[in-house]
Amino acid sequence: MADAPTLRTLGAADAGALAELAARPDVVRMGDHLDTLRASDWAAWIGPPERDGAPVLGAFEDGALVAAAKLEPRTRRRVAHSAKIILVASEKRRFDRAVDALLDALVDAADRWLQIVRLDLAGPAGHRRLKRYERRGFALEAIQRGAILTDGEFIDEATFGRIRPGTEPYAPPPSNLELPWPPKGPRIKAKIRQAREEDGPAVAEMMAETTVVWGTMQIPFQSPGMWGARFATNPPDRFFTYVAEHRGAILGMASVILLGELRRRHVGSVGMSVATRAQGRGVGRALLERLLQTADALRVHRVELGVYVDNDRAIRLYERCGFVREGKQRLLAFRDGGWVDNLVMARVRAS
Repeated sequence: MADAPTLRTLGAADAGALAELAARPDVVRMGDHLDTLRASDWAAWIGPPERDGAPVLGAFEDGALVAAAKLEPRTRRRVAHSAKIILVASEKRRFDRAVDALLDALVDAADRWLQIVRLDLAGPAGHRRLKRYERRGFALEAIQRGAILTDGEFIDEATFGRIRPGTEPYAPPPSNLELPWPPKGPRIKAKIRQAREEDGPAVAEMMAETTVVWGTMQIPFQSPGMWGARFATNPPDRFFTYVAEHRGAILGMASVILLGELRRRHVGSVGMSVATRAQGRGVGRALLERLLQTADALRVHRVELGVYVDNDRAIRLYERCGFVREGKQRLLAFRDGGWVDNLVMARVRAS
């Protein structure tokens, strides 16, 4: 039997070897990168020597780099307990041991040293290697239809989650939130228009409302200037953001964002929020319909979103608008003193 792969941390000097590895067709098919990336691109992916919290490991056989993996922590505050493992490795069986060694090392680091509760990992749906992920505690959570472009086709992607052993999943303190949403009221016929920079303070105020924070990834006490700056600087060919206005007040905001990775540019990600006083009054429906009109005009193949599993009203709205449940991400976000599961939903065009 051949010697076990040798693992070590990658540095800038390894970027050329990593670029050669990543350009191989059998490696591209297992990832979401392009085969045209240069050594400088992979040097940026590896990161600077002083980085903290993003380990990048390489597996070597007979002195040659045969696989690489990165543990990438989430940066948003409410998902800071999670991280994503990104593999750059061949689909061929002879490299399975190298992948196993990389996964074992990064899982061990996450469990013992990095305060990570949840690990994410993805791969082509149905691939034989996914069973090896399950042996290391990863559980299949969703099949995301048509999520990635491979060999000229939109293929399904299997997404896995691993929860650190011994984690107490649901132990929030007593909540100050009496209701996750207010009762329904008369319909509001809001005007749906594009967001403008001057809408920023009103949107920030809405985003800090308790029931809005409850249903989103937002945090309270938002900066009044943050949203206006985003509206002014987001690339207009990828970010399409609308607000719902009624009698001079902003009652909701929604965006569809085309993903930046070239092999995922056919995917639009939806996010939306409705002010407390307008929830259950038709504003969310109007915003979502405008987003879907925009996505259809852009011929977006897949429109996806995430919604907390106990947000029944939002889930019903999404299903009425053609979204299908694809899976559940466990303990995805921190909310109201505990962790909450996230439902993955998407609407996929027939052609």
